[in-house]
Amino acid sequence: MVKKLKVLFVSAECEPYARTGGLGDVSAALPKALYDAGIMIRRVIPLYGNVNMDFKYCTDFPIKMGPNYQGCIIKRDTAQKVPTYFINNEYYFNRDKLYGYYDDGERFTFFCKAVIKMLDHIPFRPDIIHCNDWHTALIPLILKSINSDIKSVFTIHNLKYTGSIPMQYMEEYNMSLERLSQCGYPDNIDFMKSGILNSDHITTVSNGYKEEVLTPRYGEGLDNLLIQRKNSFTGILNGIDTQNYNPQSAKIPYDIDNLNAKDENKALLREELGLEDEDVPIVASITRLDDQKGIDIIINAIRKIDIQGFQFVILGTGDQYYENTLSEMASMYPGKMAAIFAFDAELAKRIYSGADIFIMPSKFEPGGLGQLYAMAYGTVPVVRSTGGLKDTVADAEDGDSPVGFSFKSYTVNSFIEALKRAIDAYNTPLWETLMKNGMAFEKSWEFPASQYIKIYKSLCDYHS
Repeated sequence: MVKKLKVLFVSAECEPYARTGGLGDVSAALPKALYDAGIMIRRVIPLYGNVNMDFKYCTDFPIKMGPNYQGCIIKRDTAQKVPTYFINNEYYFNRDKLYGYYDDGERFTFFCKAVIKMLDHIPFRPDIIHCNDWHTALIPLILKSINSDIKSVFTIHNLKYTGSIPMQYMEEYNMSLERLSQCGYPDNIDFMKSGILNSDHITTVSNGYKEEVLTPRYGEGLDNLLIQRKNSFTGILNGIDTQNYNPQSAKIPYDIDNLNAKDENKALLREELGLEDEDVPIVASITRLDDQKGIDIIINAIRKIDIQGFQFVILGTGDQYYENTLSEMASMYPGKMAAIFAFDAELAKRIYSGADIFIMPSKFEPGGLGQLYAMAYGTVPVVRSTGGLKDTVADAEDGDSPVGFSFKSYTVNSFIEALKRAIDAYNTPLWETLMKNGMAFEKSWEFPASQYIKIYKSLCDYHS
């Protein structure tokens, strides 16, 4: 009998329990794909206060936090394909939001410590702990400090966010001064540095982003550390859950061989959002309202071209300034523009199925899922050529299998030029080619999962 590899997948968020963006989607879909590929996998996330589900109690224990102790309760959900453990502490996680608090460093230090200690109390000992982003990045450091034989993989979803904690919260671990100095001592211990320097292998969510973060422009001051680890650093493009994001499940189902029904979904979307019935493309953005996502470029472009020849829909939450600005703009263009400030996964799918063009002019984009969701629905992407967007969107003018339109320079005029190229191509023979190429583009998690499994096996010297 072949022994199965055991993997513990650790993340700060996971759909359907708690999600703010792409990390939650990846943490839901990748473990499923790994499970289907034969990996014995378990997941662990914090139990946030807004998760209203009934989970089974497993065990509890104290965690040392500086001079004090905090209680930790472990719960478990076995209803999903991938069994999921929850780290429960009312003080740290019973809050309105997942992140954005002054003590986030302390909260996720507790999380990392609890994950390690949990392994002494549950009937699952992993060969690999797969950590995701800064919230989990102390785990490789702790594993090294306790001389554990468990290997670690650390996936960087966004290098911009790093996290830190004063040394007093890590004093119980036996760490060399050299190791501590590399991670930030005598100042605060840096989560991201800890993950980069102490994990057995680093991955990030596209090859394009991997190459970018090895440069000062995108490396967030960590490019030299990543260059040191270059031989243990891999870019693996994210996939999407192709069953969950599927035009055959749209209100009016359609597929690559029957695109006419997309127009019916478009009519339903116009009715739902109060847009005029006119023969122009619907341009959509489903995004976090944040500088990284190019919201400033979108706003200035709309002002400059005055919504001529298209209609515009934006769905998202984030910076209050952007919400206020977009709300004012929507009131200036009744019947031409709709702005919805909410997190609504089902409305997002209705927008993907009814829109013609999807815009993603990101300042930087590690992987990007929005363009993949759009392509799945035959919605043509207009993106900035960066990170995962560069890896997935072949331009109509220079790609062998073009799926959309791209631009390089992060300027309003460059974005407008690409958007105008898309609007001009609408209702031409090229349009159906772009739609079908996008729908046919391989987006499933099957290949990315196989790449992660290769890394797991190499670390464990595993032979199947």
